[in-house]
Amino acid sequence: MLYWKKKLKSLVKMVNNHSLNQNSSNFHLALFVLPKAKRKAMFDFYRFCRTADDIVDELGPKSTQEAQKALQELRNVVELSFSGSSHTPLGETLRTLVKAYPVQKENFLQIIEGCEMDLVKNRYQTFSELYQYCLRVASAVGLVSIAIFGCSEEKTRDYAINLGVAFQITNILRDLREDKERGRIYLPLEDLTRFGYSEDMLINEVSNSPFQGLMEFECQRAEKFYHLAEKNLCKEDQKRLIPAQIMRAVYHHILNKINKKPEVVLKKRIQVSKSQKILLALSAVAKNF
Repeated sequence: MLYWKKKLKSLVKMVNNHSLNQNSSNFHLALFVLPKAKRKAMFDFYRFCRTADDIVDELGPKSTQEAQKALQELRNVVELSFSGSSHTPLGETLRTLVKAYPVQKENFLQIIEGCEMDLVKNRYQTFSELYQYCLRVASAVGLVSIAIFGCSEEKTRDYAINLGVAFQITNILRDLREDKERGRIYLPLEDLTRFGYSEDMLINEVSNSPFQGLMEFECQRAEKFYHLAEKNLCKEDQKRLIPAQIMRAVYHHILNKINKKPEVVLKKRIQVSKSQKILLALSAVAKNF
């Protein structure tokens, strides 16, 4: 209890002196409440995820083949790390992580596979297809995270899986404009057809009644996964999941903002202010004592 009181005081101090940088990510804010060793482990894991993302974002537009080769090299780093050896700084970092926490190799490989999907796929016909993408790029991240947090309950796996899907759908809705400018449309094409909203309308940033209906539907879908995650939040792991609950509070706030004014995502990226993030974090910590 004393530990969390100190963390609460530190968060209040951040609100008062605005010491949290305006560009700090939701991820960094959530990790603030972790003990030092686990926080370092999460930042090491974040480095791995960032490496996979950067390969796709930086090499992908230049050469799909080169990006795929780099991702294969990253797979080899994972394989070596889990076998107890490494030949690169990242590999050594992962080897240390693997020794300290019960993380699963499959989840690291799933993250790479999800990133690779962005090299070869820029449209999703059905939600079933998109769901597989969400499991790889988001839920797998959650599964590694709960292992580092020290969670042990089977229900917590379902929590992480569903929360990951909820986060990814929220990201897709928030980043609709940025993604379509990169040539990617993540919203299932079957949903666009259902509401009579075409790809050309999205590309031209048309806000109309079909768009409103489409976005309401997608927000409700994300809400369902937030609810499923919350149903699997068990008391045994509740305090260990406070970082995830902070993330949930911020992302759910973003979803609510999108649901209220969906047309905004066609013009700019919806953001949460620095002070609002911290207040959401404070609330999440308080609720999970």
